[in-house]
Amino acid sequence: GVWYRKLTGTTVGSVIQLAGDDAFDPRMAVAGSNIYVLWRNVGGGISLRRSTDAGETFLPAVQLTGEGVTEIDVSVAGADVFVAWRATGATGPLRLAVSHNDGITFGAPSTIAGPAATTPRLAFAGGKLFAAWLAPALSGGGSDLLVAVSGDGGASFGGTQRLATGLRSARPIIAANSARAFFVWNALVNDGSADTFVARTVDCGEPQ
Repeated sequence: GVWYRKLTGTTVGSVIQLAGDDAFDPRMAVAGSNIYVLWRNVGGGISLRRSTDAGETFLPAVQLTGEGVTEIDVSVAGADVFVAWRATGATGPLRLAVSHNDGITFGAPSTIAGPAATTPRLAFAGGKLFAAWLAPALSGGGSDLLVAVSGDGGASFGGTQRLATGLRSARPIIAANSARAFFVWNALVNDGSADTFVARTVDCGEPQ
């Protein structure tokens, strides 16, 4: 199941059950007093619950897709809520669903990366949505870290940039503030050891 508890300073709130035993792998995003909790369902699909009062109560869950899903992520900026997932099956693309009204309704999902992509990650900074994922490396085996940027709220994305190549990348994380997006990932280097790499955007342009 999925459970929630709010901590305010030294005050510990009550535990709220957001979903039953068939829910797992939760993610959370916050914008002001709005809280969004996303999770995967055992029988397939993903669901979202939102709070508009800083987590005191939550509205009923909404299912965003019923297809099989293996990986998920959620990001929020103001009234815009972005949800990404990797679909299972023969095609298995990365999909994106967007809400522009605080998660009340979502548009039809779009495909942002092809069947070989995994591990979707989202962040919003400087009016731009950054999407990152892993894809098979062009050489040397393993995975490369790819990034695409949308300047229109996820309606379309520019060209894909390979942020890390030939390093067997894994475990990407994105974080953002109002001006920049930051990317962190693990990768194997030439001697076979695992290192951690960091990149950032400059004025919300392409990652460097």
